[in-house]
Amino acid sequence: MGRWMKKIKNKQYGQAMVEFALTLPIFLLAVIGVIELSRFFLVYSSVYTASREAARYGTSVGEDKNLPNYVNCSEIALRAQQSGFFGGVNASDVIIYYESTPGTKLADCGSYDPILGDRLVVEVAAEYKPLIVGLVLPDGMMVSAKNGRTIMNEIEMVITPIIPPTCTDMLNDIVITKPPTKYDNKTVYIDIKNKSPNLTYQLVEVTNIQWTDTNGRELSTVGWGNLSDVIWSGISAPPVNIVETDFKSTLNRNLPANQTKRVYFGFTKNANNVGLTFNIKFRFLGWDYQECPIVY
Repeated sequence: MGRWMKKIKNKQYGQAMVEFALTLPIFLLAVIGVIELSRFFLVYSSVYTASREAARYGTSVGEDKNLPNYVNCSEIALRAQQSGFFGGVNASDVIIYYESTPGTKLADCGSYDPILGDRLVVEVAAEYKPLIVGLVLPDGMMVSAKNGRTIMNEIEMVITPIIPPTCTDMLNDIVITKPPTKYDNKTVYIDIKNKSPNLTYQLVEVTNIQWTDTNGRELSTVGWGNLSDVIWSGISAPPVNIVETDFKSTLNRNLPANQTKRVYFGFTKNANNVGLTFNIKFRFLGWDYQECPIVY
């Protein structure tokens, strides 16, 4: 019985060895295939990166050794070598030339002075050699990549100076209706129109408000935009001065382009023939806050 069991075990060991011998080549072939494919993509990635980085350097703005980057051939080739190190890229594997349009070659690097709009093209090629050279590719395989970029040199910049607005512009833009229009028995108003298509003005102050003081007529309110938007209130004889610190912080004092604002003046007595005069000051928004007065 013992001898019979021993023979069975020996046969099992022999069968396992045969199976291993049959599957080992397939396993090794798969492993080598994965390794070779990884190496191929490493070489391809290195070559592609080398051409891209060299072209990028050549068309970048700057100088090295008093040479613009796009004519510094040795430095362009060096950038390709450095970026393609893992692919085995050498200086002899790098070709640099210029094109007027894609596919239309002008000259090789070093023999031509490019102009604005020309293209710098960098071609890089490296040989991929399998680990087992004679198995599939006896002579290896060339892997190449090409990258081109437009040269931007001597770009002419035309600077158009912007002339800031002046108080003369404001006087031409702002139109104030005369004489005041009666709103009700004790209130008159004036319309202030901004004719400018793009300038916005901001109310700064209303000073030296004068009127005909008939029978003790006094000023009680001044409104901006709407009668309810009061910028000053009180009972006062002329003159009345309203400065910027008197305005509420929530009040919108802007006079936008192509818009009209209304200023209301409320009195304690009948508003007929008030003979209203005042000085009003605006500032330019966005132009260093220059301020200009207007006499009404």
